[in-house]
Amino acid sequence: SGIYSHFISLGREIPVWAATSFFDFGTVRTFYSCLEDSLAFDIANYYSINKTELISFLSNINMYRNVCAHDNRIMRYMIFKKEFSISNTKIHSNMNLNTDSKNEYIVGKRDLFALLISFKYLLREEIFAAFFNKINSLFQELKSKLKELNSQITETQMHSYISLKGNSKEVIGKLGQLLNAVVIVSSIN
Repeated sequence: SGIYSHFISLGREIPVWAATSFFDFGTVRTFYSCLEDSLAFDIANYYSINKTELISFLSNINMYRNVCAHDNRIMRYMIFKKEFSISNTKIHSNMNLNTDSKNEYIVGKRDLFALLISFKYLLREEIFAAFFNKINSLFQELKSKLKELNSQITETQMHSYISLKGNSKEVIGKLGQLLNAVVIVSSIN
């Protein structure tokens, strides 16, 4: 392809940054997890997280990417392998999410909400804000369509598809907390 042929035509080795543009997401995750600790720390530190958290976010995103790539629904998808759960984050604790009897978070670990948390940490603030606004508008559009169709699906059922419980105001409030979490995370670090 273009990058490879450019460096080959110059008789130069292909730099790592150029080679990684051809990695699939799983390879990026594996490549990162094999990096020397000092380099992995520098990369994770860029996102104000640690290596374990970054690997968990990359694993989570990779699993959801695979679900989408194989035309499966992501709305009620739950990652079945606990090793692909995202790490407990400051977002989990600051949002006061419910825990089970083992003090494990019930939501935001292996579900679509976990994917949103992963994006929150890894995307630039303005990109995540645009993403959040798009999700919010899609929720409003879906709510409107369901109302037009006299659907029996309640808002609570609709929200349970992304592992959030409550009415629209509560769910949007939780998503809004997620949107604002960058301020919380950056002020804690």
